[in-house]
Amino acid sequence: MQLLKRRKEFNKVFKEGVRLKRRHVTISLSTNLAPPSRFAFVAAKRLGNAVYRNRCKRLLREAVRHTSFSGESFDAIFFATSKTIEAHPEEIREEILQALHDEKYC
Repeated sequence: MQLLKRRKEFNKVFKEGVRLKRRHVTISLSTNLAPPSRFAFVAAKRLGNAVYRNRCKRLLREAVRHTSFSGESFDAIFFATSKTIEAHPEEIREEILQALHDEKYC
């Protein structure tokens, strides 16, 4: 799994991509011409302390790790929501797949 790290990469996703809101996760998606797909995981400070935010990001990473992506490559930023901590990684995975399917990325 490759990660988005640079500000320029994040800005490209925000500028050119679409935002998909679900109960446990919000996803910003942008097409990526060069495979493989790249990901970033974000939990805002307003969600809670560092332990809480890290737990949310671990849940998101686990859900993405067990998801197989087919089709075109893309860049995605996964944002934790206040409900992320309550979910099982399998629930988050299903939401991610449904969102990608709705936007024809999967």
